Amino acid sequence: MSDHFEAVFSCFLRDDTPASVLLALRWHLGLDDEEPEDLDPENSPYPLLVPNNNSRLPGGNVNQSPG
Repeated sequence: MSDHFEAVFSCFLRDDTPASVLLALRWHLGLDDEEPEDLDPENSPYPLLVPNNNSRLPGGNVNQSPG
């Protein structure tokens, strides 16, 4: 039994999607090694969609309490 669940996000990008959005998405997916320059490090301290080394789940174990 596991307390982990799989979530699948699907999005359709428009042809006019800004290059900065595509760069940020590629970085979060682990497809690019360099963090985009215009990404705020406070909001995106690490790639959020790359599997954790200790887990097969992206982003590691994160718990946000409602506040």
